[in-house]
Amino acid sequence: MKRCPQCSHVYTDDLSFCLSDGTPLIGLLEDQDRPTVVRSGDRSATASQTGSGLWLKVLAVLAVLFFGFLVLAGIAAWVFWPVPTASNTNNNNGSNLASVTPTPVSTATPLPSPSPTIASNTDINADDLKRQQDELDRERKRLEEERRRLEEEKQRPPATPRPPPRFNDPGTTRITFRRGSVGHTVSSTVARQRSFVLRTLNGQYLSASVSSPGGCVTFRGGGSSTGFATRQGDSFLYVTNNCSDPSRFTLSVTVR
Repeated sequence: MKRCPQCSHVYTDDLSFCLSDGTPLIGLLEDQDRPTVVRSGDRSATASQTGSGLWLKVLAVLAVLFFGFLVLAGIAAWVFWPVPTASNTNNNNGSNLASVTPTPVSTATPLPSPSPTIASNTDINADDLKRQQDELDRERKRLEEERRRLEEEKQRPPATPRPPPRFNDPGTTRITFRRGSVGHTVSSTVARQRSFVLRTLNGQYLSASVSSPGGCVTFRGGGSSTGFATRQGDSFLYVTNNCSDPSRFTLSVTVR
């Protein structure tokens, strides 16, 4: 047997040249002794065949993954898809049957009501009407009395407000210390002005303070406290009300 070294076709021993490309044929035994020479064309073909095989494998893997995803999706839909239960189906069918079932119509002739019953119902209705009429009359009378009272109040002259009691300030009030005491406190009321007098010695010092709600009462010179050196005889203190109404106050006096 002979083989073409160019295209590797095998021929019988009676042929000397390749029928495809005219290359001289060599014996198979000689071909085994000769080193195998790989041409560039054979290498590129081998590489292309290897690349094509790789792509085929990738495509096969992708196809397997795609079909596996479809199978998993179908299983999940079958497991989680809500299935109507028999009770719901029966309820729905029952409601539909109830909705479409015609209501039987009674063909029996109604019996006339007895006359005594009709008379009793009439009496009851008459009593109710009379009671309602009485209530309406009482309500009408009450409204009429209320309207008359309002008319009388409108015609009545308004009451004159009573003026507040007038307070007249008393005259000068003397302050007397208890034996052995150097101070005294007075609580009273002032409308406009009050005066106080006390016995002092020459060279003493008199100090006084006044307090009142809202600070209405002050000394005549202004302020809530005063002080001065005394002389032999009477010493005077004057408090003034700065508000329109009479005011309560407390006066404290000390002499040392």
